[in-house]
Amino acid sequence: MPFIVGPGINYIKIEKKDTDMKHIISREKRKIEINYPAFEFSSRKVPIIYIRYWNGEVVYVGETDDFYKGRHLRFKCRDTYGGITSTQEERDQQENWDKTNFVRVLNAPGDTKQRRKWEAKLVCWLNPKLQKINQYLKKANLDYNLEKNLYIFKKSNDKKAERRITNNLQSFFRSIRRFKENKNVSKNHYFLKQHKESVLHSFKIIERQKISYHNFKEFLMTKEGDFFPLNKHSLDLIDQAYKIVDKKMNRIFNEKK
Repeated sequence: MPFIVGPGINYIKIEKKDTDMKHIISREKRKIEINYPAFEFSSRKVPIIYIRYWNGEVVYVGETDDFYKGRHLRFKCRDTYGGITSTQEERDQQENWDKTNFVRVLNAPGDTKQRRKWEAKLVCWLNPKLQKINQYLKKANLDYNLEKNLYIFKKSNDKKAERRITNNLQSFFRSIRRFKENKNVSKNHYFLKQHKESVLHSFKIIERQKISYHNFKEFLMTKEGDFFPLNKHSLDLIDQAYKIVDKKMNRIFNEKK
């Protein structure tokens, strides 16, 4: 029975067998029926979005301007993993998930911008193992009036907000430590003033971050941020962080800020 490849097929089964023998094409798949569009068409490109699975788990969502280029059948979903800031453990985990034994093919818009928008939407909805939702949210342009989309947005924002709260809290305590160290040993009033201003600046960052998050705005130093909704546990976290730094400020400077 021939292995049929064509735009009318919405999935492709990929079989992989572990064997010590040389990898060969099985007899029943040596004949391939190609169902190209009619030759009278000026363009025979068939744009698609494809979803790659491994044992039922979505591992990757991609797009291509032409089904017949075979991009969706590449051995690996990606050539590289992670970025400069990713850890070796994260890169290893991603590489371990780069396996495919089932591909679903969807017809897609010919316009590249529209096709990539729908690719991004599917990444947000399906949460593939090899892709990060936060990198696709802006392109996806989700309707946040829908509860499902708002949940996805909040979950992504929670991770970002919690990371920033942690970093800003650590920065505050570093400035406190430097201030105390110089207060005890330095007689240079200029440097003492600089360290005090550093502490105040770190405190103001957390204070403004708290206000921004409770107004569902992304925290930016120079301008008002975009819509940035958070779940309650993230708002509780910034409240707790603010209480800690406010108490510390009152203890050190013995005055209300």
